[in-house]
Order: sequence, then structure tokens, then C-alpha cells
Amino acid sequence: MYYGDGSGGEHGLYPATRRCGVSIAALNEQHDFHFGIKYPLPGEVQTVPRAELSALVTLVEIVEVGSNIIYIGDNLPIIKLYNKGKDVCRRSSNADLFKLLFQHIEQRNILLTAFWIPSHLDNPQAKTSKGLPKSRPDWVQDYDIKGNNEADRMADRAAEIAQIPELVFQNFKESVDALHAVQNRLATIITHLPQRKRPKNNPVPKPPPVTKEHAISKSEHKITVVQNTVQCSSCLSQCNLNSACFWEFIKSKCSPAHKPSSFSNIAIVGPVRIGKQISHPSHSMYAYRGIKYCGGCGYMASGVMRALAKACKGVEGRTIHGQRVLDALAAGLLPPYVSEWPES
Repeated sequence: MYYGDGSGGEHGLYPATRRCGVSIAALNEQHDFHFGIKYPLPGEVQTVPRAELSALVTLVEIVEVGSNIIYIGDNLPIIKLYNKGKDVCRRSSNADLFKLLFQHIEQRNILLTAFWIPSHLDNPQAKTSKGLPKSRPDWVQDYDIKGNNEADRMADRAAEIAQIPELVFQNFKESVDALHAVQNRLATIITHLPQRKRPKNNPVPKPPPVTKEHAISKSEHKITVVQNTVQCSSCLSQCNLNSACFWEFIKSKCSPAHKPSSFSNIAIVGPVRIGKQISHPSHSMYAYRGIKYCGGCGYMASGVMRALAKACKGVEGRTIHGQRVLDALAAGLLPPYVSEWPES
């Protein structure tokens, strides 16, 4: 049976200057102090739980292979974590030391049982962190209290040996205490200031939604709506009233087409929009009685734009169908596959 402890030393309340001590104590058969081990906690992380865990790691490292040992310590979180098993311990803040602990246990075939004992049970005035009197577990014997006290004494001595020089600590302590005093004073001033009167922020009313009818009336285009088709009589572009591109079309700039007379070929300045598509800028666009066509390749569009959305093939790439379209429109006739003029 072994007793272990960790101590933060005289300056344990200040993490930056804390230097911890570690101890392991053993009693003989007469329950008197037999031997012990004490040493400063190595590493940059100096916490009391890590110090007690270091005692556990050292214990399983130095006992004989195949030993069955009982460890009693007064750090409840470390004892609880160990008893929850390896998977829980490897997710803790001291996972590196727990890893060493379980490695030694497995490699050296150690059976380790850990119990928690409240500290300072020999002091009737001892109280818990909540201010309640400490209760003695039923299994705790008088020699267990003695073993815990021996471990506590040795851990304090190890921490004392590792402490930084008093002169260095005092300078640090004075700076920290001065900073705490400033912070407390600022907090006191802030909490006693009169409550500020905050002006009420009047919510800004949202503008009414713009209707399609209002947008049409404010547009540069000269719009007429025929069977849910929005048409501009100036630039000859059109799109569906319920199309997603309606707002883009209605806000776009209108480039009027040159219209010398009725039933004449109208030269269109700029691209032509039909529905969601826009004619490719390489086309020389004209319009005749509602039919938009290219004077170069002869492709046309009335309700749907297909070939006009692609680059123009020019006179050299004109197809037989394109030539027939241009010949028909030049004679004032309906082009192939068109049964009536779109303007009618």
C-alpha cells in the first residue's frame, strides 16, 4: 500500500510562479513511516493534479514487475479519471502522463487499485471547499490518515526545494497585486456609475415593394404587354412577364432601332433580347414586322432565340435556309416555317 500527494508550495496561488512537489510514502507492518520518495514536478506545466498523477506514474515505474499495489491519494479528480479507464483519461488535460501510466501498467503487468482519501482528516476544523466539515469514509483507518499526512509532508518539502527565490517572487507578487487592485477599482467604479439613458432608435420603415406595373412605367423602354410578353416598341426587345430576367430587362438601357417607315427593314442598334437570351454582338440585326434577323447569316428569331445567340457565320457561312429567309423578307413575304407576322 502506497500513499501519494502533490503540493503547489507556498506560492501555489500564483500559476506563473508555482513550483510543485511530488511524493510517495510507504508504511511498514507496524504502520509507521517506512520510506518515501520526493522530487520537484518536471516540465513547464505546474499544477497540483499533474503532480499527484506524476506520483502514480513513478510508482508503477519503480515497483517490481507483476506487483499488485494499492494507491491512496487525496486528489479526487485524478482518482476518478483513472477509475474511468484509459479512453476517458486520454481525453484529459494530462493525457501525456496518463499514457505513460497505462503503458507501464500493461508492459510491467501491474495491477493498480486507486482510492481517494480526504486530506487532513486528523484536523477536526478541516472543511471542504464548500465550507462543510470533512467526513471520514468508512474504509479509512487511522494508519491511512497517517500515511496521507506523511505524503503531504514530503510533497510540501519537495515543493519548498523547487520554489523560485523569494526576492523574485515578491517583485512579481507586488506587480500582480497592483494589477488586481486597479482591476477591482475599475470594476467598482463601473458598477456604481448611474445607468445611462439610451435614446430609443426609431425603426426605419421599409420602402414599399416595387410592383411590376410601377417598374414598367419608370423604365426607359416603351413597353407593351401582350399575353404575358413584355415588348419594347423602341429597341424591339422582349421577355416574359413572369421570367426571372424581367427585372434585368426592365432596368436595362434602351437602344432605339432606326425605323424609317412601316413595313420596312429596321436596323437594330445593339443586341436584341428575347426571353432570357441576348443576340451575339457579331450579328447585324434587323427587324421586319416583328421578326428579328441577321443581315449577314440570315438566321432569324421571333419568339425563341437559338442561332442568333451564337457568333455570326457571316455571308460565307450563310446556309440555304438563311438565304431563303433573306429573300422572303426582301420581297415582303413570310419567311419559311412562319405562318403569320408576329406583329399581328
